Amino acid sequence: MKLKPKMLLGIGIPLVAAFLIVGFVISSMASSALTASKQRSMYEMGEHYANAIDKIVEMNRVAVETATVNWEEAMPEGEALHEALLHMADRPGVVSAYIGRADGSAATSASFRAGYDPRERPWYKEAAAAPDKTIISKPYKAASTGKPVLTISRAIEKNGEVKGVAAIDISLESVGDIVRDVKVGETGALVILGPETEYIYHTKYTVDDRFNEIDGGAYKDLAAKLTTGKPEQIEADYQGSKKFYAGVPVGETGWTVLIALPRDEANAAVTHMSMLVVAICLAALVLLLGITYVLLHAVTTPIGVLCSLMEKIAGGDLTTHLPASSRSDEIGALQNSCRDMMTSLQTMVKTTKEAADHVSESSEELTASSSQSADAAQSAAEAVVVIAEESARQSTIVEDATGKVMGVNDEMKTIRSAVDKAQQAVASTGEATEEGAEKLRGAIRGVEGLADGSAKTSAAVEKLYEGSKNIAEINELITSIAGQTKLLALNAAIEAARAGEQGKGFAVVADEVRKLAEQSEQAAQEIGTVIGKNSEEIEHVFSLTKSQQDDVRENVREVKEAGEKFRRIMGLVEELEGEIESVVKISEKVQKSCAETAAAVQEINEVSHTVQQKATDVSAVSEEQAASTEEIAAASQTLAHLAEQLQQGVQKFRL
Repeated sequence: MKLKPKMLLGIGIPLVAAFLIVGFVISSMASSALTASKQRSMYEMGEHYANAIDKIVEMNRVAVETATVNWEEAMPEGEALHEALLHMADRPGVVSAYIGRADGSAATSASFRAGYDPRERPWYKEAAAAPDKTIISKPYKAASTGKPVLTISRAIEKNGEVKGVAAIDISLESVGDIVRDVKVGETGALVILGPETEYIYHTKYTVDDRFNEIDGGAYKDLAAKLTTGKPEQIEADYQGSKKFYAGVPVGETGWTVLIALPRDEANAAVTHMSMLVVAICLAALVLLLGITYVLLHAVTTPIGVLCSLMEKIAGGDLTTHLPASSRSDEIGALQNSCRDMMTSLQTMVKTTKEAADHVSESSEELTASSSQSADAAQSAAEAVVVIAEESARQSTIVEDATGKVMGVNDEMKTIRSAVDKAQQAVASTGEATEEGAEKLRGAIRGVEGLADGSAKTSAAVEKLYEGSKNIAEINELITSIAGQTKLLALNAAIEAARAGEQGKGFAVVADEVRKLAEQSEQAAQEIGTVIGKNSEEIEHVFSLTKSQQDDVRENVREVKEAGEKFRRIMGLVEELEGEIESVVKISEKVQKSCAETAAAVQEINEVSHTVQQKATDVSAVSEEQAASTEEIAAASQTLAHLAEQLQQGVQKFRL
């Protein structure tokens, strides 16, 4: 897609969208504002006529209240009363003024039918029941005329006693005259509803009809919403069409002035306004699109010329002449910049062509020189390689010798280390042998002490064994004494029995002695049992002690023999220490000679490595020089190739 249609779409689509959004927003706002204005006008109209009706009712209410206050002290009679009632009735919309007394008599500015008793009328009963209030009746048809009226009544009270009721009838037709010529739009209507939605004024319905009963009560909810005693504004269906309603209460009458206007008619101005907004938006959109097209044409035409020029330049045609632009904006600056660029490009191509020819000639000369240098560098590199190989072979021989000498030196170090370890081991062995001999001497002393202790233990056990035998003999003696005592106690008991009463006390003592003798005999037997067991154990211990004493004597003999062997081992260890000391001195001399030889061989090795390194460096330099020469030759060939390509590229342009 070319630039012009792309820019037209890029600008036109957002512009159209913006105008559509703006038009929708303006139309919505205008619709809301006009609808609100229409509803406000309906409410203001209803409020105006509600105030006008309330003013009539209020004026007559004040007249009734004034009359009742004046007549509380003295009610006029005869002609004066008639004149007063005529004066009360002399007001717009008033049908008649009258008074009903507590005795059943009545007076009026017009006339009553025969047998009329005011006390039976609703206006009298309601006022008499609430003497401190002014009663506004519901609309009804007057009995005398059959026309719809409204009665305002108030009781005449004195000292808490109702003397009568004064009242005024207002013609509902006169109320209708106030709004009869009111026009609500083209097809709207103004209606006055009573407290029970009865029609106070309607072009079709009468006071006998009720709004909440029309069409079988289909509008009962609507009637309830509009007669709440507060200003109401709603939208609802009525007989198949949408309507706006405004309900305004009329003072304290319970009436409602109802304004109805079809929604289509209310929105007619909104529709007209919306169409006007759409027309204005479309006109503005067409104008802006036209201006945009002209501006885009002024921008894209020079750009198209420059694009054609760039295509020719891309094809190598530099012969086209681009005139200077007289425009002072960015497009003119772009055209003049392209003109300057084309001039500079022509000059650059011409200069590049000449430089390419010169580079081609120079690269050929450089290629020839670099080939000669490469041959010379290659010969030098080969000679240096031979030197480096010989130096490397010599270095290898020296390294082998160095390795062997270093191996001998390492072996001598190993031997010296082993000798040192042996010397340390012999020294440790001597010390350990000395410590072992000392501990063995201590063991001999301990074993000898153990032998003495064992002998003493054996003697003590033997004495214990003899004591145990003595205890057994004593226990046998106690047992014998206990037996004899028991026999004596038995004899004493027999003698006491023979003595009769005089021997009872002695018999008791003899019995106790017998019991004590039996207990002593039993205890002696138990002690004898224990002593027997102890004697057996002591005899066993005595035999073990004898056996242990013999073992201790044998151990003393063996320990003394071990001590003699340790003394001989210590002599051998001292001789071994002397021999190892001689080996250490000899290994030190050999190690010193090996170290001197290794140092000399190492110095020769370092010299060989230095010669080899120098030869390697010279070889590397020669190889680098040869490689550089080859690279120069390759670069010169590449340069010649590039110069050829540059010449071919420049030849594409026609100057």
